Amino acid sequence: MCYSAEFFARSARGNSRFCILPAESHSWHSSKLLKLSVFTQLMGGNAFHPIPGFCRASNCIVFLTFRSPPAIPRVLVIAMALVCLIRNRVRSSSKCEPRYANRAVKLHPLPLSYGAAFRGKSPLPSLFHVGKIGRVEKSKHGIASVCPSCYDCPVFQLRWASGPGKDIMRVALLSHNARYGDAIGRQVAAKAAFFRDRGADVRVYVECGRQLHPTLDPYALVVDDATPLNDIAADIRACDLAIVEFGHHYRLAEILPLLAGARVRTIFDYHGVTPPEFAAGNGEALRAGQRWRALAWFADEITVHSRFMKRELQEATGVPPTRITVAPLSMTPTVDSFSSPRFLQCRTGQAGAEFALFVGRVAPNKRLPILIEALARLREERPRLHVAIIGDDSGAYRSEAARCMSVARELGVAERIHFLGSVSDADLAGAYASADLFVMPSVHEGFCMPVIEAMEHGLPVIASRATALPETLAGAGLLFEPDDAVDLARQMRRALQPNADPAPRPKRLAVVAARYGVDVVGGAERSLQTIARSLAENGWEVEVFTTGPADSYSNDQGIRIWSFARDHVHPPSLAEAQRIGPTGVCDEEAARRFFELAPGSRKLIGQLQDRIAEFAAIITGPYCSRLAVQVVEAFPQKTVLVPCFHDEPLAKTKLVRDIFREIAGVLYHSPEERELAQIELGISHPNASVIGTALERATFSSERTASNRPYLLYAGRFCREKNLPLLLDWQRRYEADRPGRFEFHFIGEGGFPIPATLPWNNRGLLSEKEKSAAIASASAVIQLSCNESLSLVALEAWQHSVPVLAHRECAVLAGMIERANGGACAGTYEEFRERLDSLFEQPELWRQLGRQGRAMVRDEFESTEAFAQRIDGVLSNMATSLAEQMRRRGRERAGWFQSENWERFFSMQVDRILHLEPLAIEEKAVIRPRGGLTSFVLEPNTRKVSVEIENCGSAPLAPSLPGARVVWTVLSTLGGEAATPPSATRLPGWLLPGQVTSVFLRVKLSAVPGEYRLGLALRREDAPAPELHECDVEYLLLLEAKTPATADSAVLDRLRSALAEVEKLQDLPDGYSDVSTGPFAKFKQQIKERLLHQFKTAYVDVLSRQQSEWNRQVGLVLHELAESVALLERSAVAEQSSEKSSELSSLVARLRRGVRSAVTKIESLEERIERLEALVDQKSPARTQE
Repeated sequence: MCYSAEFFARSARGNSRFCILPAESHSWHSSKLLKLSVFTQLMGGNAFHPIPGFCRASNCIVFLTFRSPPAIPRVLVIAMALVCLIRNRVRSSSKCEPRYANRAVKLHPLPLSYGAAFRGKSPLPSLFHVGKIGRVEKSKHGIASVCPSCYDCPVFQLRWASGPGKDIMRVALLSHNARYGDAIGRQVAAKAAFFRDRGADVRVYVECGRQLHPTLDPYALVVDDATPLNDIAADIRACDLAIVEFGHHYRLAEILPLLAGARVRTIFDYHGVTPPEFAAGNGEALRAGQRWRALAWFADEITVHSRFMKRELQEATGVPPTRITVAPLSMTPTVDSFSSPRFLQCRTGQAGAEFALFVGRVAPNKRLPILIEALARLREERPRLHVAIIGDDSGAYRSEAARCMSVARELGVAERIHFLGSVSDADLAGAYASADLFVMPSVHEGFCMPVIEAMEHGLPVIASRATALPETLAGAGLLFEPDDAVDLARQMRRALQPNADPAPRPKRLAVVAARYGVDVVGGAERSLQTIARSLAENGWEVEVFTTGPADSYSNDQGIRIWSFARDHVHPPSLAEAQRIGPTGVCDEEAARRFFELAPGSRKLIGQLQDRIAEFAAIITGPYCSRLAVQVVEAFPQKTVLVPCFHDEPLAKTKLVRDIFREIAGVLYHSPEERELAQIELGISHPNASVIGTALERATFSSERTASNRPYLLYAGRFCREKNLPLLLDWQRRYEADRPGRFEFHFIGEGGFPIPATLPWNNRGLLSEKEKSAAIASASAVIQLSCNESLSLVALEAWQHSVPVLAHRECAVLAGMIERANGGACAGTYEEFRERLDSLFEQPELWRQLGRQGRAMVRDEFESTEAFAQRIDGVLSNMATSLAEQMRRRGRERAGWFQSENWERFFSMQVDRILHLEPLAIEEKAVIRPRGGLTSFVLEPNTRKVSVEIENCGSAPLAPSLPGARVVWTVLSTLGGEAATPPSATRLPGWLLPGQVTSVFLRVKLSAVPGEYRLGLALRREDAPAPELHECDVEYLLLLEAKTPATADSAVLDRLRSALAEVEKLQDLPDGYSDVSTGPFAKFKQQIKERLLHQFKTAYVDVLSRQQSEWNRQVGLVLHELAESVALLERSAVAEQSSEKSSELSSLVARLRRGVRSAVTKIESLEERIERLEALVDQKSPARTQE
């Protein structure tokens, strides 16, 4: 019997009511489930969710699905479900922001096929499983669901569990350790809690159980070295999900290759590997970690926590970037649980002191001596400033702590340095609450969670401009040059300055632009014009200061415009500055030269100096303008910069960072420009905002071309910087492939030539009205420029509902198109051709893209009031201190890492991974002789052959793993009979997909010279030796007879004999056997084990492995030397043979010439003889007659 009902919730003055709606549209009647559908969004503990297709409406659907078991009446189940619904107020929403927590009914977005037990505070604590439904997609794992209109909206399904413990999701978490207080330990604990809250069966596998996180005690399994990895892999294969935490190499991580392609889905969570040169100890574990991070190839998904880590892992392993996901970390909230608000003052006994706080391991890469040196530089002006260092300073880190104190004593600030060691979470929160500043001088970080924790507690943060720290800071703090104590002291001084003057400021603003007017077409200048007009229309008194050929004054709609003469620049110098340009800078000296030669206006700066008190702020730009640099150098505290940053050499110079370090604020045009500045360029300012732009409402007008053919439009400057050569090349190729489909129109001006023949049409510089008409009538606007901070042309195209085609490498345009869904991107000509084919064949689809772009422009870019408010926010912040600006931005930044946001992202990631197809592992290698040869020529005393191995598969080949691969050599006679036993050789190191390496393979040669067949095969180490017909490849091997001894051959023989001994002795023993005897042998063994274990594992074993590796490398070098000597000897013999052969050939040629000459002479003689005989015969009858 089928029961179905649908309840439509609507809000009336905050009271929820239910209405019954038809269910036919959802195809309920085909199911045997009672379906009460709930599209919910969880906010504030109350469940609600927008109906698909009406995400902006005020109504939402409630949708629950469950199956009753035979033992419980359906009516009772229905009643219990209705009670569940009534106890949760269902309200309407105008915004779609899914969250995954509910106080009364816990709904968790896990896949249907891996539903977790319903163990929340529900009235039905053990009856239901939970999963997601929505738009049904076929999948191997069941239902993969997405909300039809909003891909972020989860649609939940509750279903009956088939029995106790049935259909429970099983999760395995693997880590070297999961210590309390450690960053990885916290992440493991957060993931375990996430899955346990959803009823999953969680197991945590660790190698070290010391200081284990207390929440992991019930699920942790400590795996010792004696446990076979195959046994552990067999258990994990039965799980649904396995997550491997990787920060350095450990034995458990080697399970990943054994899980590839199995039922279990795997995540490789990469936390970064500290470079060995920064190791606190011998660095062996870090070097191993660098090699073994190639294990990422065997995971279904790879997770990193910063773009720096993604780039590092990709460059080190070659993993495709599409397989790497940048995911947030989980932050444990401690802001309300600190032990004392004056923890540092009480702990150190410095009641009235200021504290700069550092949290982290006392490791060499943290660069604590730089912080101590900066403190020494501030000693006189900040006499109450102390440094508190919290983190592990024992064991391997003790020597670095001692070095720091030695530096402090040398600089005379030892009494101001306080090492507090590891502390509890409550004390750590108290330290954050009682500090005045947080400093992270590290030069290598994969993310650095203490920075986020400090910002959560409202601390101003200063970090090194290195690795992932600019990305972690994200503009919420200040950056300093790595290992530069002077720069760090300067930034600490700025952050510790007292609050700004609260006195009211005049609402008058100066806008400084190198060019200003209606005839100016540059993007930066147009942006400054838009800022001036928008602020003037919204209550600001605006004056514009610009440059021109002479001094002048004008008034434009209430905006006073002062023009001043430019500084005289010698023409050759001006030409050199133009030649260098922002893209031609190659070093710091070239950047300095560029700014010195570019034109400015000292007269304009002098006028501003006379009137600076009249203005609340000065807005100027772009960053590469000499005039903007003059303004910043004269009035840094009042300057707000509109930088217009591009990914170009000038922007990456230290000089640019130094010039704009202490400005009052930054106005970015797009989120991509801000990310470029903060992450790639290292320019961080807490008073920065993305303002976009403001467009005037466009009036539609159309035009016709002479041929009435559709045309594609480019608008902008005609120059190489706009990627015009590439655009013309692609257009030529497309016209050759698809002749007559489109015309290509160009509007603008510049020095780059445009073809003068059809289908190209250079329309030159048009008026605004003509330009608007040209854009409105185009089929699409094409912009392949990769240097954009905001594309006004793209926005103008969308104003007219015209789609945009951009280059994939332009982050700004690609981001704009993605947010607006208003066009497409192409990175190659093939993609470009595909997009134009689609535009020609499906014009209505592209018109819809243009209309979607129009909707975004209308909502975000056509309000001058909203635009002015965004600018006004930055101007208002100038009245607050820099430290307060850092606190505000820091709290906003830390909010992204709250548990609900992390759970939201992590749940979607888990759902996606569980529905992936199993990872396909293809092992394929090509083995060939070195040097492009097709056969081997060896001497009887040769013990190895040199080959090249190329990994053509989809996974790395490892030298040592469970089931690692070895290369077999099989020597047989030409008839196929075995000549010698097969030999196996391990790979010398990791061989990543696409890599080629040289390997010396062991081979046992026959004593009989002649021709043989040599088979080569790549097999598992534990597999039996292959036969010749089972080998991957076969080559001809010529075994030469013993040649007469020479000086070189004698050296080669001795070298090969030595290599054989080296190979036997190169591996030092790993471990030792205690040979104690006598009645107290066992007791003595235990004592030695306790006393010498640390020395053995931390020094002797490490030294043994390093020496063995060194021996192997030396052996390889000697093998290379032996091969080179053998090659030289063969070359010499071949050269001698060649010389003798050349002499013999010359003699034979001479002999042949002599023979041919003799033959010719003989033939001539024979002819003469024949003639003589004929004459003799003619005269003989006459004589006879006589």
